Amino acid sequence: TIANGPNVNLGTDPILCDGQTVNLDAGNAGSNFLWSNGALSQTITTGSAGTYIVVVTDPNTGCEGSDTINVAQSFLSVNLGNDQYLCNGIPATLDAGSGATGYLWNTGATSQVISVNSPGTYHVVVSDAAGCNAIDTVVINPGTNITANFNSPANTPLWQTVQFTDNSTGGAITWSWDFGDGTTSNLQNPTHAFVS
Repeated sequence: TIANGPNVNLGTDPILCDGQTVNLDAGNAGSNFLWSNGALSQTITTGSAGTYIVVVTDPNTGCEGSDTINVAQSFLSVNLGNDQYLCNGIPATLDAGSGATGYLWNTGATSQVISVNSPGTYHVVVSDAAGCNAIDTVVINPGTNITANFNSPANTPLWQTVQFTDNSTGGAITWSWDFGDGTTSNLQNPTHAFVS
């Protein structure tokens, strides 16, 4: 007697989105099953990429059928970075990064990069060719308008120490001075002696 082995079809190779699982079904209820991961059931559920093989044995004839499926993983992600401040009327640039096939911002924009000039919460949903989505949110805070200003003596002889005094307004918390002779300072009220 010639008997046919079980017809086993695990379907098309799936792509898993982040946190997603897939159910693999060998069909042929009542048969014996042996999966490449050691499982003995008709179905298995996995959230890991890899190659899965199942061998199905007909308990009456001992004939076997098998199929292989490759489970892939989408690594789509998006990171808008830290929350930002709007300073001196300069728009904030938000970049969702490359690698996605689609972008949708809560502003309605569909580009990778947007420019915003209003405080608020902004989020973007990115998608890839597999239909996976990733989302991130960033807060744009209203900034204070800093006006840089300082004073120093009108004339100082060479080699004499010059006192620079910060008169900036708007709540500055860091300073970066450049004295024009290759030296710098991060102090609020630095001193400097010029040699030329």
